[in-house]
Amino acid sequence: MLCVGVVAAAGPEPFTTPANLSHYKPGDVIYTRKAAPPPLEKHAILADAVYQLLFRSSDSNNESIAAVTTLVIPKQPEVVRPLNSKGPPSHTILSYQAAQDSVSLACSSSSLWGRNDSDSTTSSEGETAQVIGWALYRGVYLVLPDWQGPHSSYGVGRLAGKVVLDSLRAVEHFQKLNGSQVLMYGASGGGHATAWASTMAASYAPELKVVGASFGGAPLDQEQLIRSANDGPFSLYSAASLLGLATQYPEVQAAVNKTKGPKEAAHLRMLTTPAACTNTSIADFGSIDVLSLFQGGSPLGNHNVQRALGRETLLPDRAAGFNIAVPRFPRYIFHSLLDEVAPHNDTLAYVKDQCKRGGDIVLDTYKGRGWPGLGNHSAARYGVWSLPLGALGFFLHGEKFGVPCGEGPPGFEEV
Repeated sequence: MLCVGVVAAAGPEPFTTPANLSHYKPGDVIYTRKAAPPPLEKHAILADAVYQLLFRSSDSNNESIAAVTTLVIPKQPEVVRPLNSKGPPSHTILSYQAAQDSVSLACSSSSLWGRNDSDSTTSSEGETAQVIGWALYRGVYLVLPDWQGPHSSYGVGRLAGKVVLDSLRAVEHFQKLNGSQVLMYGASGGGHATAWASTMAASYAPELKVVGASFGGAPLDQEQLIRSANDGPFSLYSAASLLGLATQYPEVQAAVNKTKGPKEAAHLRMLTTPAACTNTSIADFGSIDVLSLFQGGSPLGNHNVQRALGRETLLPDRAAGFNIAVPRFPRYIFHSLLDEVAPHNDTLAYVKDQCKRGGDIVLDTYKGRGWPGLGNHSAARYGVWSLPLGALGFFLHGEKFGVPCGEGPPGFEEV
């Protein structure tokens, strides 16, 4: 039997969640503490201070939870007035959802913050360093929420979206930044969180002034992710999705607990350890048929599990009993044609539906021309950052790419 759990954060001492958590409103700041500066000197000199905030949010069942976010304050905050805007100039906040490939709290942004090594999401060679630099050089407030929540619920979009949006509320309250322009960015699992936060923004946190989002390699449907990644080099994602969903859906928990034996349970439990967030975690987990580890065959055949999966999708033909909103702000979506984890056809279906209903999307498809590996899932995290990040600058200043919804950026050949 496998009992899904999480390992305490390996970084700073964990915050203590108050007993009266439900008395707080979503986005209320509960505790704060100062944190280490950005790990690279070229970024540290541009940061005035770094804080970590414990704030109130809600899980996928609308139960109160406490989550953590990391706030990097620029030394010289920029004030921007968008083009064709009659409103006053304002500051900018970028919410960056860093990819996390495990169900261990040791892999959260707050736990890994301040490290500069090959095991950290803040590695000098990694995506996070690029995003930190982009924000601080422009005087933008940078926010890194632990979007998987207190139980490291990988793949649960309904929870991730709320945590991201409540993190922004908390930062606005803490720094008196109400009315700031908000941008969002993420790739892979972080792209999944960004996609859900974008979808939920207007209904869940309408007071936030979101002006644009950029995300890529996003698994838009958890069942498709589980099936696509299974029994291949990215089978870790299949396991992480099942374990993450189990933290929020008792019906998935019941199915996942029924492993064939101790050996199978131990293999899945690898993802709950601090070692699961190293750069070698995918190789360590191996290429295995995750769906064969359970008694009675694949959990995906369980109708109760299917009901939960129907709540964790952004594809209109798979959504169970809810409508998928169309964000009012522009989005830049980048995706690899041969993505092994998040099928490109899912992204095409999502974009087609969003465009049909009035969305504003630039779709940048990586085809792998001239750069081996750029056509697969790894490109979402280790590929071309300049255009997805550059798009945020366009959105911030109220500019448009000038292409029909669903087409690629003008003047650039797909790579």
